[in-house]
Amino acid sequence: MIGENNEEITRHIMCCKFDPLADNSDTSMSDANGLPGATLPEPQHDEMGTDSGTNTEMDDNEPISLTSLETRVQDKHHPVWFRSNGGSYDDAKSFCESMPSVHGKGTLHLCPLLAYCPNGPDVETKPLYLQQDAYEGVQWAPISNGDNQWVMIGDIADLTCKTYASINHHPPKWGVDGSSPQLKEHILCCENNAINVNDNAIATIQGDSGSSVSDSGLQLGSISSTTQVDTQKEEAETSIIKTFNPTWFDADTGGWSGGSHSEASKFCQQFEGSHNLPMQLCPYAAYCPHGPSHEVISGHDANFEDEGEQWAPVFGKSNHWVMIGRKGTNKSTTCLSHEQLTGEEPSWGLDWSEKEKKRHIMCCSPLQ
Repeated sequence: MIGENNEEITRHIMCCKFDPLADNSDTSMSDANGLPGATLPEPQHDEMGTDSGTNTEMDDNEPISLTSLETRVQDKHHPVWFRSNGGSYDDAKSFCESMPSVHGKGTLHLCPLLAYCPNGPDVETKPLYLQQDAYEGVQWAPISNGDNQWVMIGDIADLTCKTYASINHHPPKWGVDGSSPQLKEHILCCENNAINVNDNAIATIQGDSGSSVSDSGLQLGSISSTTQVDTQKEEAETSIIKTFNPTWFDADTGGWSGGSHSEASKFCQQFEGSHNLPMQLCPYAAYCPHGPSHEVISGHDANFEDEGEQWAPVFGKSNHWVMIGRKGTNKSTTCLSHEQLTGEEPSWGLDWSEKEKKRHIMCCSPLQ
């Protein structure tokens, strides 16, 4: 502190160029699952380039603890939050491309969906990048997964991190003409907007629409030719297998004995996935790549049709189940959720009751 009599032991110094978008802390942290994490204080800018703070309140002395998935997004995409004037999709694209890159040459770009929601579309709290809460009300943000594609970053029902296309099955008009600016007040710009299969897979609708639609625009099970149907089914299952590496379990395989939804989640976590991360419950799209009222994905030894009413736990909401068998003799009930068939979540989904209806479970590797 006083600088006296220390010349022998303080002869060297290293100075660094300050980077406001990089990690300037030497603190390392782990996420709740004990997986490697990182700390990353990043500012949110408005379109004039001034700091305006994030929508997450936190102590300045407590750095943000990123999950391992967020860390991978940070390393690849280097996303930065900005406030937006709410123009068209092309306006948003031009805005990001007007911002100079910090970590390399060139400019920023629109971010892919994975950057907005690195931990998946059904995280109940702080679902957005940098551990942020969803914004209040209806808020859409542009994504690079396709022209005029948008993701919900608002806190509306269970739609956060779902895309406009997967909810409405068509692109928004306000994405073209720039109307309704109040619905588009925030934007994430990235240094790298490259998209791989996992970026699109995370966007596959997890919920209960009338048909299974992925953000790549693929409508599953909707073509007429028998040969085309077989090819389409094979391609859909192949894509799911490559993305999630799903594995079926029951009492004889793995020891699943039909517990609650929370117990099902813990059951999957005991197995290591293909990315050296704990497995997790599979999303709806993995169970039912062909959509509602179609057969579940293959790879199981059991004949679900013979077993009748069989439910499997689904990733996302805390008591979400999908019919992998059938209700009575009605084939159309397969791949419908309990809420679709009954209008409510099952009481037995919260405990160990009615185990005979919960004999099978499928665990998936988390997205890279």
